[in-house]
Amino acid sequence: MTISELLGIILSVDTFLVHLQDARRKMSVGQYREAFNLIIDLEVQSLSSLLKKIECMIDIGFILRDEKILRYGIYLLEKHGSEVLEVEDLAPVYFLNLANQYVNMVTLSSYNDDYFAYYSRNELLKAREFYERALSYKNLPVELSYQIRIGLARVLYIAGRGVEALEQYQASLKIPSEQPESP
Repeated sequence: MTISELLGIILSVDTFLVHLQDARRKMSVGQYREAFNLIIDLEVQSLSSLLKKIECMIDIGFILRDEKILRYGIYLLEKHGSEVLEVEDLAPVYFLNLANQYVNMVTLSSYNDDYFAYYSRNELLKAREFYERALSYKNLPVELSYQIRIGLARVLYIAGRGVEALEQYQASLKIPSEQPESP
């Protein structure tokens, strides 16, 4: 790889991060469509950037209650899944995002209540499977472990499995905090 090619990659990563920050800023003031338009066609140069782009799309799709955006997020996750899973540190994040995406689909379908029972059962099973796969990784960062356990607890609760949900909530409370205790 030449120096000019390397510089091009660095500049495109920086450009992506700037656009992502702009999109998040637009989202913070309620400009979700504008934020989506800003990031949708951006090319990414790393798997980490791809996951950040998809996370942003998931947030936008859910707020707008736009099933097409959420489905596109699932498509992108599944399309690039084999690449992401090759990077051990990204694998649990991948499964967390996929599980969250399916939970979002369940939540969206509950707003309309069309075929909710059938849809939610299938999507909740997928979400549970992905949360459990994310938990199967060793040495998870504290915040990630907490997010996974809380997500799994929500899925179990929605599925009517209260005791199992309570166990996950309790497990999340046992995760040590990264913050030092104040005197």
